Amino acid sequence: MKDIPSIVLEKAKPLLDRGGFVKYLGRSKDGDIYYGAIEGCDTGFPAVFIFDGHFVREVNGFEALDISQPFLED
Repeated sequence: MKDIPSIVLEKAKPLLDRGGFVKYLGRSKDGDIYYGAIEGCDTGFPAVFIFDGHFVREVNGFEALDISQPFLED
């Protein structure tokens, strides 16, 4: 399991404070992809965090689903 950089955890802090989690999904052309969601929540969109080695960009909504879908199995 890949360690999650502190800069990603800092960006995800509002999610983590609400009982969420962040996990590493893999690498894309844009950077390392991290998936965040609230544990046990059956509704709502996940958050995706893209870390390019310097900056973290948070993506939500349908775009987050599009980014994370190739990394998640059915």
